[in-house]
Amino acid sequence: MSRGTHRTIQIALLAFCLFFLLGGGLFRVRTLPGGTVETTTLTFYKTLPPPPKGPAFCKVLRLGNRGIVWPCDLKPPFLYWLRQRMAR
Repeated sequence: MSRGTHRTIQIALLAFCLFFLLGGGLFRVRTLPGGTVETTTLTFYKTLPPPPKGPAFCKVLRLGNRGIVWPCDLKPPFLYWLRQRMAR
């Protein structure tokens, strides 16, 4: 593998990791029988409670029934987590 290819892979993996650490995630939408819509969101912060108690995520990019989410208030979820830990 050339040095340039190796560097490109490193930069892509760093960008992917930073995206998730700063609160980004992936989602999938599924329509269940009866018309109910189920949305599954995958983020690095899986132990945070869902909205309205926890941070809300807005859909940024949608490709069919999958896409990318980002925090609606543009604050990384680890700030929410730190505030909750300090309040205890």
